[in-house]
Amino acid sequence: MTKWTGATGENLCRALDLSDYPETDRLYAGLYTSPAKIVKITRSTMSAIMTRTLPTGDNYVGALVTDGYYVYPGLWIAPAKVYKLERATLTTVYTWTGATGEDRCQALTYDTDYIYAGLNTDPAKVIKIAKSNMTTSLVCTASSGNVFCHALAQDANYVYAGLSMDPATVLKIQKSDMTVVDSWVGDVGVELSVEALVIDGSYLYAGLYTSPSRIVKIDVSTMDKVASWTAKSGENNLQALCQDTDYLYAGLYLSPYQVIKVAKNTLLTHTKHIGLSGEDYCYGIAQDTDYVYAGLYTSPAQIIKLAKATDFLAVKAWGIAKIVANAI
Repeated sequence: MTKWTGATGENLCRALDLSDYPETDRLYAGLYTSPAKIVKITRSTMSAIMTRTLPTGDNYVGALVTDGYYVYPGLWIAPAKVYKLERATLTTVYTWTGATGEDRCQALTYDTDYIYAGLNTDPAKVIKIAKSNMTTSLVCTASSGNVFCHALAQDANYVYAGLSMDPATVLKIQKSDMTVVDSWVGDVGVELSVEALVIDGSYLYAGLYTSPSRIVKIDVSTMDKVASWTAKSGENNLQALCQDTDYLYAGLYLSPYQVIKVAKNTLLTHTKHIGLSGEDYCYGIAQDTDYVYAGLYTSPAQIIKLAKATDFLAVKAWGIAKIVANAI
């Protein structure tokens, strides 16, 4: 287990993303600072290559994605902004700025030609932005009462918007005209606050910021819940979610932070990692073949590199050893 710790002023990691093609061995962190900062990190060594500080007034990275060619940080300001940065130098290529009422970018996803920006507004908005020149193509404005888009995912034909509200709601939006065609709505008072979404073929996994944390598995064809995972008591505040072929990795906004590994086929907890003292508040998460990267909302920011094969199992073994010792 290794980690990156920010320099002075490099605080509050809010978003993480990585790409292995055509670029390799890079990790991008978006910092919730004033002005906003984006840090480019070598994954193999967890050392920073460069930091880009945005102009005065362009504050607070609320979301960040990279397609391997460009890096797109979205800003939690009014009106919202999304930058298109050249990957090698982090210099600005284009900037999208929202219209009046298009405020506070909290989520991003992308396909070949477009970036989709989820806005923390009432009602919620999702903006379809052309990558070529970073101009607005279409806007989806949710119906009254559907508020605060905090998570996005996409497939070939649809964008899925997770709303941070009670009850939790996921909107299914048709890409071609950005109209809402279906939705999933959770149980009032129990399933609330979608903070993370990932998609895997036929299913969406919605991470809920509840006590304890929850993950809901949704059939994208019907938008019905097919299963759910509920954490143990005290495993609260799911803020971030990523996946590989077999597992989900849920990052918890706790002190110290936790990452819980959940088997997709059963939606049962496999094991978990608990941070050390001072390793608090997982807000961003990403993964590659062998590692999970947990971005922490601390000052200075931290990113913990966790080996899938050892760091999660080591915590589980420590827990068993502790029980045996106490029994003796």
